[in-house]
Amino acid sequence: MDPYLLKQSLHKDFHYTLSLIFDFLKDNYGVDEMERIMKKVGSTVYAPLIKDMKENGLDAIEKHMKELMDLEDGIYESEKQGNSITFRIKKCPAIDHMKNKDLDVSDDFCRISTGLVSQEIARGAGYRFSVDFDQDKGQCIQKFWKE
Repeated sequence: MDPYLLKQSLHKDFHYTLSLIFDFLKDNYGVDEMERIMKKVGSTVYAPLIKDMKENGLDAIEKHMKELMDLEDGIYESEKQGNSITFRIKKCPAIDHMKNKDLDVSDDFCRISTGLVSQEIARGAGYRFSVDFDQDKGQCIQKFWKE
């Protein structure tokens, strides 16, 4: 991600806006089109991160996650093993914020914002990605690896 964006002031309601966008796209254009659009968003918005991962490997995604989680008060652990890195998100800042504000969270929020977008980041950088999430708890396990 562009380091400039991470230095800007944080507005956590962005997550709720994103949640509303997912539902709007799905309701008005269908699941396939929502997924197509969000894949494009992932590969475009995160092009600098994809480039950084190609050049610096897993260190790039580790740095990105640390900066993001620190900025948004998330709680996580990471573990590198060989050609893989695993992130155990214990408190997702997005889910935590929306729940604390009593905002509706799209049923597709984690599947799209983490699953689909991170899949595009990994694919673009030549990695694989998997995620196992519990949206209600705001927790997930994300793994990036190269075969």
